Parts: sequence; structure tokens; C-alpha cells
Amino acid sequence: ALAPCPSSPASSTTSSSASTSNHVIEQSTWMYKGHPIAYERSYIKDKVNNTDKTPILLLNGFGMGTFHQHRLMEAVHSQNVGRTIYGIDYLGQGKSWPIDCDDGNSEREQGLRYSASTWIDQIADFVTNNLQSRVHLVGNSIGGYLAVFVASQYPDNVESVVLLNATPIWGLNLPGWSGHLPVP
Repeated sequence: ALAPCPSSPASSTTSSSASTSNHVIEQSTWMYKGHPIAYERSYIKDKVNNTDKTPILLLNGFGMGTFHQHRLMEAVHSQNVGRTIYGIDYLGQGKSWPIDCDDGNSEREQGLRYSASTWIDQIADFVTNNLQSRVHLVGNSIGGYLAVFVASQYPDNVESVVLLNATPIWGLNLPGWSGHLPVP
């Protein structure tokens, strides 16, 4: 089950950096349909301006945030592929909750659904408006499921798809929950 609404970041332009070994992880947000969405950009320090290679977008599992991808980012960088790696939170998970979140009762949450279709649209929006290039999608668990749909619905944005423990659970209609808050 999803946790109750945590506090949301107040700004859509926050940015901070963390450095582990030879790679950097920068944290930031962008606005998706009026909601701040957290994302991270990771790169090898001496290859920060390497923009000629298709970036990698990591899609995490259900209930996780981009923090869950840090070890994978480091492992990919250790292979010296020289690519920028991105990770994003899904709306309603990680650091990406609606502004004035009140378990589905606030004005900004009216009609909002935490669903695969929302997250697919959110991922496509991120690729189109923030990366403005094709991506290699790497999806873990629900991220694998979402990666397949993003690739099928937006083929011009996707170079390749890698599935890690992909799950089909969201293809089923979960009894008793429409995706709205509060969660049963």
C-alpha cells in the first residue's frame, strides 16, 4: 500500500549533487501537470559533457524512488559506458507527491489517479520535454511494465528496452482500488 502523503518540495527548480566514487548524482525536479516530480541525473565526473551517446533512463519498482537506483547507476558507470543516466520518481511515490497532498481530498488531487497510464504519460513527458532525445529504458518491476508501454506508445523516443524482473500486475484490474487516494 502507498504511504500517506508526505510533504512535497516547494520548488520545481531544486537541485543538489552527491558524489560517490567517480560519478556524480544531481537531484532536481520538473513540473508534470502542476505537480513537482523528482529526478536524478548521474554521470562520470570527467564525462559530464558527453552528449553524443544515448542516455539511459532507469524506471524503478512500485513504491520506490530514484534513491533505489544508486547502486545500479554506479555499476553501469563502472563499466565505463560513458552515458548519462537518469532516474525519475512516479507521481505519488518517492519525493514526488502532489502539492497540498491530503490523501486525495485536496483541490489539486481531484481526479488524480496513480495508475500505469498516468506514469506512462509522465515518463513520455520527461523524455520529450527534459531529455529531448531517444533513451535506453531500463525498467525494474513495475518500471519494466511501464517501459514496455512507453516503448510501444512512443517508439520514436526509445532506442532500446531492458527489463529487470518486470511485473504484469498493473495489467490486471486490482479489485477494490481505482488508483485514487485514499488507498484502501
